[in-house]
Amino acid sequence: MPSGELRGGGADLTTAAIVANLLGTYVAPIPFIEHVVAARLLASLDQSNANLPLLATGEMIGSLALQSLHDSTSAIVPAGAIANYIIGLRGEEIVVAENTIDASPLRNTANLPIARQILMTQ
Repeated sequence: MPSGELRGGGADLTTAAIVANLLGTYVAPIPFIEHVVAARLLASLDQSNANLPLLATGEMIGSLALQSLHDSTSAIVPAGAIANYIIGLRGEEIVVAENTIDASPLRNTANLPIARQILMTQ
């Protein structure tokens, strides 16, 4: 994700680490790390995805499934209650799913938008 093409949203990992550190110091917890990782992974898989600029500007949010899907299509996802795109693994295959299901956050001590999501691929 070259930053010039995506209005700075494709910054390098050093810049992302600095921003993550500052966000953690001065701002309420937000799903920045999982969003950066998901957006970069999606960009490496599909440069033609029309939503990449929206992910780069933060208008859409990406996240990652934390467990391999195996036979299931359901996974716990950090920021799953607010993510527009979710990336996970089913066996050796990377699965990219556009989140169209509103999920209630799972109860957790940090009050983060963690949710169990059903990953339906197109």
